[in-house]
Amino acid sequence: LKLNFHLLCLKMHRIYSGLSHTEGKMKYLGILTIFVFVMASFVLGRGLHAQTDELADETPELVPVTDANTALNADMARAADIYAKLMWAAYCRTGERNVYKSKAAYDVLIEEVEMDGESENGVLSAQGVSFLYTERASLRFEKLQDINGAEEDVRRAIQIDPENVDAKWVLAQILNKWLDQNGRGNRSTRELLEEMLSVGKEVVELDPDHSDGHYHLGNIARYLGKVENDPSKIELAITSFKA
Repeated sequence: LKLNFHLLCLKMHRIYSGLSHTEGKMKYLGILTIFVFVMASFVLGRGLHAQTDELADETPELVPVTDANTALNADMARAADIYAKLMWAAYCRTGERNVYKSKAAYDVLIEEVEMDGESENGVLSAQGVSFLYTERASLRFEKLQDINGAEEDVRRAIQIDPENVDAKWVLAQILNKWLDQNGRGNRSTRELLEEMLSVGKEVVELDPDHSDGHYHLGNIARYLGKVENDPSKIELAITSFKA
């Protein structure tokens, strides 16, 4: 490569020396400069490539897996298992599929997280566990017509996460269902209405854009305002319907 380079430079020098005109000499001087730059870059590039090949042949240092990394992997595996079961439960409840399989999947999930104490310090956060109870409550209420079981689940969800707006909305619907069925147990109609009003307020406070919550709250406030002749509840109803 070096020999060929010197020969080419000599040839270019002869061509340059044979030119009589200054303009022509300047032209070929520029060509020679570019040629020398390209050849120098080529030689340097081969050197860098050789150094890279030498580094590639070296064996990288292996980093041993620490106990912390092992624990992280175990948590990830547990989270993946929970997610897979949750997706199966959600899939089974859609369309005309077997909702009882969905209920069974939620049962297994909730039993596992409660046994592991994961509502406090496990893989799932308190919000995650509350979500599981809310989903099972919704399934029981909407698909299985199990109002008692739905209410137990949704109250447990709210106990775990008091800011779970979805759980509070399910509870509002359950209370409305009990009102349609003339109450439940030792709760009077008045008690149901007062709790419905309270839950409705909590729903719209947590989610000001919850249109169904505003409509629900407006209806309850309007009814109680008329029955009790309470202007504040009438005003609440007007505000809710406008929201």
